[in-house]
Parts: sequence; structure tokens; C-alpha cells
Amino acid sequence: MIGLRVLLLVIVGTTCIATGCKKSGDSGGDNNSAAKDATVLIVPNDDVKPDGTITEPGLGRIQAKSETPNLTLVFVRSPLNDSGLNQLAKFTKIHRVEAYGSRITDKGITKLQQSIPNLEVVK
Repeated sequence: MIGLRVLLLVIVGTTCIATGCKKSGDSGGDNNSAAKDATVLIVPNDDVKPDGTITEPGLGRIQAKSETPNLTLVFVRSPLNDSGLNQLAKFTKIHRVEAYGSRITDKGITKLQQSIPNLEVVK
């Protein structure tokens, strides 16, 4: 029985990481409510081509979440480069991009922020 509980926790945790989770009851009136309501979409490395651009299936997953308020895209140790970053310009409601260990540059970030002025990018 304990093994089943652990398995369920792993499944729920993995689903939250892959699709984004929100805590229920986090709609309080404080200034931090937007951060609490952020939705995180982890973009797996399989969705980024070796040339640094995002695959069509990857763009489809982003498109499916693109209207979600406070959407954060997370790329970890991804080959993402400025060309791939530029593909995100059509998703104008993205709030934040985290691209740790990627090949994006400050120039690429500036170009994307011209299309999405309030976008925060962390590399």
C-alpha cells in the first residue's frame, strides 16, 4: 500500500512539473498573487532541435498553453539559441522564459522583448 502511495505522488509530481500546477486557494488579494498563480511549462530537450530551434510538436505544446495567464516556459540545459527564442515572438502572452544553460544571447533576448515587451528572460 505504501508503494502505491509513493507511485501516485511521483505521478502527480511529474504531471505538475510537465504541465504546470497551481495551488488551490492562491487567489488572495496580495501583490504576490500573480506569482503564486504562475503556470510553468517545462519544454523538454526533445522539443529543441540540435540547430537550436523548437520543433513543430514543441511549438504546438507551447501554443496549447500560450493563452494561460502568467505562463513561464522553462528550458534546462537545452540547445535553444536565438533563432529558437525568436520562434516564441508569436506567443505574446508569455510572462517569463527560463533558459538555463542554453545558447541564447542578450541580443536575442532584446529582440524577443521587442515583440513581448513585458517578458522576463533568465539565462
